[in-house]
Amino acid sequence: MSQHDFIIDDAPGLPLREDLTAAVQALASLNSGLVAPFTVAGENDSYTKVMLHFDGPDASTAITDNAVGGSPHTWTAVGNAQIDTAQSKFGGSSGYFDGTGDVVHTADSPDFAIGTQDFTVDCWFNCTRPSGTHAMICAQGGANAFRLWRSTTNKFTANVYPGGADIQLGGTTSFSDILNPGWHHIEMSREGTTGLLRLFIDGVLEGSLTTSTAAITDSTGALCVGAENNIGANPWQGWIDEFRFSVGAVRHTANFTPPEKAYDGGRPYAGMLWLDTSVPPNGQLRMRNQANTAWIAIAGFPVKATTVEASAGTDDLKYVTPAGVAANDLVAPMGNRNRLVNPAMQISQQNGTTAGTISGWYMADQWATVVSAPGAAFSAARVASVTPKGSEYRLRFTVTTALASLATGDYASIYQRLEGLRFGEFGWGAAGARQVIVRFGFKGPAGTYCVTIRNAAYTRSYSRAIVISAGQANTDTTQTFTIPGEPSGSWPNTNAGSLELFIVFASGASSLKAPDTWVASGAIGMTGMSNGLAALNVFEIFDVGLYLDADATGIAPFWEIPGEAEELLVCQRYLVAGVTTHFHGATTLSGNFYSMAYLPVDMRIAPTLLSSANAGTAACFAATVGAVTVYNVRTVYELRVATATGVGFFMSTLMFHARP
Repeated sequence: MSQHDFIIDDAPGLPLREDLTAAVQALASLNSGLVAPFTVAGENDSYTKVMLHFDGPDASTAITDNAVGGSPHTWTAVGNAQIDTAQSKFGGSSGYFDGTGDVVHTADSPDFAIGTQDFTVDCWFNCTRPSGTHAMICAQGGANAFRLWRSTTNKFTANVYPGGADIQLGGTTSFSDILNPGWHHIEMSREGTTGLLRLFIDGVLEGSLTTSTAAITDSTGALCVGAENNIGANPWQGWIDEFRFSVGAVRHTANFTPPEKAYDGGRPYAGMLWLDTSVPPNGQLRMRNQANTAWIAIAGFPVKATTVEASAGTDDLKYVTPAGVAANDLVAPMGNRNRLVNPAMQISQQNGTTAGTISGWYMADQWATVVSAPGAAFSAARVASVTPKGSEYRLRFTVTTALASLATGDYASIYQRLEGLRFGEFGWGAAGARQVIVRFGFKGPAGTYCVTIRNAAYTRSYSRAIVISAGQANTDTTQTFTIPGEPSGSWPNTNAGSLELFIVFASGASSLKAPDTWVASGAIGMTGMSNGLAALNVFEIFDVGLYLDADATGIAPFWEIPGEAEELLVCQRYLVAGVTTHFHGATTLSGNFYSMAYLPVDMRIAPTLLSSANAGTAACFAATVGAVTVYNVRTVYELRVATATGVGFFMSTLMFHARP
């Protein structure tokens, strides 16, 4: 099979640009005329009977059902149930329920008759209800058809009624106003043919139970979201987003990555097109999904069974020859570059793989520890351990002396500081500030940690919760977050230090703040997070990306491992190691001798000498170094002092830094 992949830089949910459509058509119809633009079936499909995006203006009580697989349903908001723009997972708003009788409901419909069919209920939730009370995400007919709720033990229960029997499947992770705060995905499903009931949280199977295959009771009661019935019994407190009720489909049977965007009903696809010339008679244009884990069915394009050239005449189409079809990303979408330096930790000029035990230890270029916890001890290093995306290295932070209780000012984190020139297009610090996406690999014990963005003036910060369930503990996970643009504060777009990215394992009270909102604070921690220093834990960070999300899609681009040679030059803007300068020859009198060395790149600012290692022969050169003067960012002059006559050689190996 001959394969060539094309990366199309158009985000899902947006129309294909005319020039791109024409380019695809030209490539796909080399011998057969024009081909109509293609679409990919969305997650809001023929099985979707309810689809509540909770989109709309703040405080609106107009709840729109966008399901494409069912008849129209009219939803009524009761109590203070409303659209709220203060919190959302996608789309800028969500459904808010204050915990005192709020509910949105719709009358029974033939669409909701499950019978012996498969069905799935899923949504995103953000729980603010205190511990110890029932909190209902959804139900139909109360205790008649199905329910999904948080019990008095703070764990979720998936509840179905096959043949009238009350079957309950409990989860394992606790949620309340202080336990695992922030946004989480939940999904319950039942297979009609086997009766298998499943409960997933954040894509991880919390439990499964084989139930009766009898038909689910066909309730005549209202379908309710945010409470058990249409008068608000056992109300939810917090937010709900992207509520979907599917009949005829079990969406997942094993662990999965939670959705990274709002569900839609089909769209022009932004992904990978492959020319498969093994399909007769003229080949077939095939498509991979965004995660590059499966084929996507599209309308077949007749294509000529020859090599497709990169001559479409548009920058939107890129020709690549892949090494094969692997279950990882091949290339990043064009025009959406990673703003971080050394994101795959390939470069470590200063410390290599040597472990450090102090704050400010650079495990890899631009990646340092930021720790203040006098009662704890740790070891931090870059380690050779291949990541799921194929990178060779990751950062490892190991707690070697535990600290059971954090003092107010304690914290432990890994961070990178960026100069403003690397992210000027974000437009932060002014009206029109644009959304960004943070994605990284994380491995650590079960608990809640956080990722934080802060300005270098320490006056604005924003945190999102990293929630590791029991099933995810000490396994490689991918964490993806959207961060809204910040119009306030100082974010210089010069070569000055401007933005800091932290991944935080522990934080005392003085560095805590509310998550999911910009605050006027330099705090790097968030309320509700775990103490990662409380045990001899090991944390690993890898494959980190910070991307402009110009169209607010919430979709992270494909991961791309930087070219190592190119990334070394990027890193040398901030640190240059191994610069050598020397003097050799004969002297007859004591005197001054000068040597010159060139730096490989223009550094961010005139650098500072960080260290030097000296070597020499014979007594004619001093055993100590004279003054080192940096006349400009490219040229170094070094002064040596001869102490005796004779023939000799003296060399110094220098390291310079210009970190922001």
